[in-house]
Amino acid sequence: MMDMSTVRLQSTRAAAFGSASTIGAALPFLLLLTIGATLPLFAGGYWGLIATRACVYWVLVAGLNLVVGFAGQIAIGWVALLTLGAYTTSVLAAGNVMPPFPPYVALAIAAGVGAVFGVIIGLPALRLRTFYFAITTLGFATIVTQVALAWQSVTGGGVGVPGPILPEPFSSPWGFYYFCFALAAICTWMTANIAASRFACAVGDRVSVQRGPRCHRRRAIRRAPILYYAGRIYL
Repeated sequence: MMDMSTVRLQSTRAAAFGSASTIGAALPFLLLLTIGATLPLFAGGYWGLIATRACVYWVLVAGLNLVVGFAGQIAIGWVALLTLGAYTTSVLAAGNVMPPFPPYVALAIAAGVGAVFGVIIGLPALRLRTFYFAITTLGFATIVTQVALAWQSVTGGGVGVPGPILPEPFSSPWGFYYFCFALAAICTWMTANIAASRFACAVGDRVSVQRGPRCHRRRAIRRAPILYYAGRIYL
């Protein structure tokens, strides 16, 4: 009886401690969510522009966190996928190559382009380690940059291509801010779900050590789907 009571007491304490840890981990995100949702009520246009750019880079960091934070891979040129997504969206919406696409359709196609290039680069690159993986991603970023600068008839060269204007209700500066803020929130939720799932064990040694021996048996799961996701979410 004493042993059973002790086990139940320990289980109750562990559950309470787990709940407190979950609340403590979620509290900063809830605070940021509250501030972001109410920002137009007390901030001016300048801070709206800064917040919009912060949301865009938040999406970029969310994808990068999967590769660097969980997989432990040093990715120097990861921003090349952001470049691909941005140029694909702007070029398709502007109609530089073919008839103009609606902005939302251009965004969806850009996500697919980023996913495809993420898998193409990831399949050979994830076989490398440490600095070799970093050099591969840096080379990919250099190629993307040089193509974007040299292909002036499509990308506009160093001047670039104006970004598309989204339809209502996202056509205004604050509307576009809420669009980017919603994407950042969705990407954060998706990365948190992946990090807490059983498939996170396949991402790298760092997660395997934290999760225990079971992860070592699942490490054979291919890492390419994780890179596929990381290539999509910050376009």
